[in-house]
Amino acid sequence: MGRELADAGAFEVDVDPQEMKALNLCLAPGAYTAAILEAYPTASLSGITLPVASAGHKMMIPHGAEDTRVDARFMDITMLLREFSDGNMTVPSDHPDAMNFIQQSPFTGVEFDLVLRDAQILRIHERAGKRDDIEPLEYEVDYPKKPIKCVITSNRTEPPDAPVPDLIFTHGAGGTLNSDATANFVEGFASSESSILCFQGNMNLQSRIKMFKAVIENASEEAPITCVGGRSMGARAAIMAAPTGISHYVLVSYPLHTEKDVRDEILLDLPQSAKVIFVSGKNDDMCEIERLDTVREKMQCQTWRVVVEGADHGMVVKPKAGTKPVGLKTGEVVAEWLRGEGLGDGHEGKISWSEESEQVQWTGWQAES
Repeated sequence: MGRELADAGAFEVDVDPQEMKALNLCLAPGAYTAAILEAYPTASLSGITLPVASAGHKMMIPHGAEDTRVDARFMDITMLLREFSDGNMTVPSDHPDAMNFIQQSPFTGVEFDLVLRDAQILRIHERAGKRDDIEPLEYEVDYPKKPIKCVITSNRTEPPDAPVPDLIFTHGAGGTLNSDATANFVEGFASSESSILCFQGNMNLQSRIKMFKAVIENASEEAPITCVGGRSMGARAAIMAAPTGISHYVLVSYPLHTEKDVRDEILLDLPQSAKVIFVSGKNDDMCEIERLDTVREKMQCQTWRVVVEGADHGMVVKPKAGTKPVGLKTGEVVAEWLRGEGLGDGHEGKISWSEESEQVQWTGWQAES
């Protein structure tokens, strides 16, 4: 990626090449730095990177005494108090990070010709609870033409034992990560101390499959991924992208059929060891419940089915006030299913919105009728 940016002219600056100075705010592992030094061999490059002990990336290029051109400062950039305040801020003694703030101002007075600012919060970067509650963790996965935007959402009050999402999920063909149907599901899933990784894709199924594989490969560098899923076309992509080792599939608004075709082949090919949960609207014209049940009977693996009363393919119910609460509940139910909570012998359940009580109702898991 660094060399590709250099070839595209991203590092070209109007300055004497012998005196070029660059700053990289996310220095490790060092690919961008190496590319800059290849283009400007006499340049001096300064940077900040999270220490390996705090889950930062390992530096893969010489620095310090090994290469005096590279001045690496190992610190948590988000803790540089003076850089994010007027310098007179007093940190409350009960703040969870009170002892971790850094009073230094690295590189004060130094002018740089080129600044790289691509830092992201690492999934395994342990931070105080107040900070983790504020924002999802966003990062990008390298991919041809354009990086894949990924977002991990979780409300865990403690860092997870393993820095791996419980579910990798993607949206439908015509939606985005911010579409109501996806956003509501994600928020509900994460609300019960589960972690969900979502990525932004395009409308092409084959392209989405390739992107899914790239995201899985990236996430599995830390530990095996066991659960994938998606909404509508994203659900199809999840099945088709899944490598060996995926044990659970979350299929929300699975587009089982068109007017002419039934998309059941990939479902019937799932191994006997797989566990699959379908979440479908009762009024979904792309997944009639009776036709879904017929396919489920033919599948080799265990399946569960959640029917959302009154919901269409977009998980919209009437009155509209019930759409978000119902969407949140679908995520909660799936998270509990993935943890194996409250299943018993039941494989079917219903979610509905009570206009009278203005509350979501969940039947719990029941024996198949």
